[in-house]
Amino acid sequence: MRLDDCARCSVTGNRLHSFYPGMLDLRGRCAENLVFANHVVAMTESAAIGDDAADSCFGAQVDAMLATERAVPLDMVAVKVDPSSTGNVVLDTATDAQADLDRSVNVFRPIPAIGA
Repeated sequence: MRLDDCARCSVTGNRLHSFYPGMLDLRGRCAENLVFANHVVAMTESAAIGDDAADSCFGAQVDAMLATERAVPLDMVAVKVDPSSTGNVVLDTATDAQADLDRSVNVFRPIPAIGA
């Protein structure tokens, strides 16, 4: 999903499945957009797409989130906001280390890191 030069748009309550990173791409002069309560699933190329597969993926995600004893940090960017975008509010989507945005012109509330 790509938003170009958008202001005051809402992306809420979606089930997003993808085979590649960057399912939501905010470009240009995006400002004051609400991205909230979306279920995001990154699939592998061999995965089947359908309700059964999605439910299975959701169950696996819940199990994985609850099994933190073997967790290892991932070097990844979960949130990237274009430097020209201002006035965005990003809540509960990434740890501090996983977010790449200008916090002086955007609002960011991180999730806690495991073991922190």
